[in-house]
Amino acid sequence: MSSDASTTNPTLAEESSSSSSSSSSSSSSATADAPKEDSVESLLQLGESSPSSHRSANLVVRLSKVTSTVEPFADDPRFRKILRRLEDRQVSSLVTTHALATLKALEKLEGVDESWLSVQSLENSLVWRARTTSMRELALLLSYAYSRRPKGVAAQDGGGMLKEKLFQEVIRALERRWVEIVDGRTFVSLLHYPECFNQQFLNKIEDRITEVAENLLPSDLVLASRDGLF
Repeated sequence: MSSDASTTNPTLAEESSSSSSSSSSSSSSATADAPKEDSVESLLQLGESSPSSHRSANLVVRLSKVTSTVEPFADDPRFRKILRRLEDRQVSSLVTTHALATLKALEKLEGVDESWLSVQSLENSLVWRARTTSMRELALLLSYAYSRRPKGVAAQDGGGMLKEKLFQEVIRALERRWVEIVDGRTFVSLLHYPECFNQQFLNKIEDRITEVAENLLPSDLVLASRDGLF
């Protein structure tokens, strides 16, 4: 009796067929909508569509996650187009953390030279950003600029001079705007580089910590105490 149910009941057969078709369609749709993994080729194709500086920066960061070198595609017009978008004035619209992430991504890619205009354009945008960016982001810039500060002959070439300029601008901004520091994490970050500042500035920072101590978050107090700031 049960074996003939679909034959004797057309409605049941139609519902079963419809359900199967719907399930198959949903499965196909889910597969089609699943995000595709990045590849060098797919990212270069995205770069071909006249991206903005913001989008180009994103593409560089994504490229650094799927390859360690630009040598196989350094002369590819699509890659050059991505770089050109980082050379124009629009790059100044990138927020500090985005520009910094893009610079670090370029550094990870073997074959990228610090003399490239795209690299220097990003570094120059950070020089200007140092005057207005938040104190927490200034601390990030200090860490970046300090670790890449050129020494000796390297400080005399174009890329080295720009890195030194960034470092000096960050130091000037911190010394000029120190009263804006309000969180323990930034205090701790700055005092990891005592050799970068004169004693007068370090004394001001320690006084500032005492002034704002009661307003610091518990986690910031723990950091400051751990580093001997109290």
